[in-house]
Amino acid sequence: MLSPGDRPARGDGRTNGDTGAPARAQGGGRATAGPDVDLAWVLETAEDAGAYGYGRAPADFGVGIAAVERHRAGLLGRPVYDSAFERAAALAHALSLDWLERANTTVAAACAVRYLSESGPVRVPGRAAVAELARELRNPARTVRTIAAVLRHWS
Repeated sequence: MLSPGDRPARGDGRTNGDTGAPARAQGGGRATAGPDVDLAWVLETAEDAGAYGYGRAPADFGVGIAAVERHRAGLLGRPVYDSAFERAAALAHALSLDWLERANTTVAAACAVRYLSESGPVRVPGRAAVAELARELRNPARTVRTIAAVLRHWS
């Protein structure tokens, strides 16, 4: 299990007012709606989902970093993913790769659920909805669009 000292820190050191929460990135076409997702957020969600049992830790932090940057991606001053559903799907799609010793699908689904819950478009889904998302995340033909379609059914 990771302790707070083991979690990567935000590189920019910015915080959001008195809460101490990280500030959202602005400009550059990056998506700013929803929670501020960084590697520490992903690792905390993974820990909450039970991915680190028995002393296991991520095998490749690069996947988590890439997933964070992908969900925030912008091009020519516009976000690549316009909706919270698409940003959650991009995050889950990238995190469903083999980067943890176990529980990749669980962590990907947990991050999508947490992102959408904190963004506001949906409330926490039921077990059947999460199972449907997990099936889609294990589908070799999955894309951000197919994952987002599953997530949109939750609203």
